[in-house]
Amino acid sequence: MSGLSVKLPVQLDPEDGYALTKTYLELVRQNLKMLLLTIPGERIMLPNFGVGLKQYLFEQDTGPLKAEIIGRIKSQVARYLDYINILKVDIDTGNPELDTDASHVYYISITYYIGPLNVTEILNLEIS
Repeated sequence: MSGLSVKLPVQLDPEDGYALTKTYLELVRQNLKMLLLTIPGERIMLPNFGVGLKQYLFEQDTGPLKAEIIGRIKSQVARYLDYINILKVDIDTGNPELDTDASHVYYISITYYIGPLNVTEILNLEIS
């Protein structure tokens, strides 16, 4: 069966050889996730591509930092995935009372609208 792209991370599939994304909704979700996790300078020929969420893990948890992350997400999506409209971004950190490593975890929830598909989706990520 054919697909739209290779599913990331790459994995073998008995039917297709490599697992493939087979719907546009799945492809948009994968593209958004890759944009969020890619560190600027990591992508060949696109040195400004990526938010690099893991780079923020050891920064001091402040209001301005969260605003910077949200701004970076919105600007990167507008530049590289202009078919997506970011509706809401929530960023939360772990609970230090329950988890000693909680200061190094971000829980990010992004509500977005995919114009060409007329669909609203939510992407939840745990960055640690």
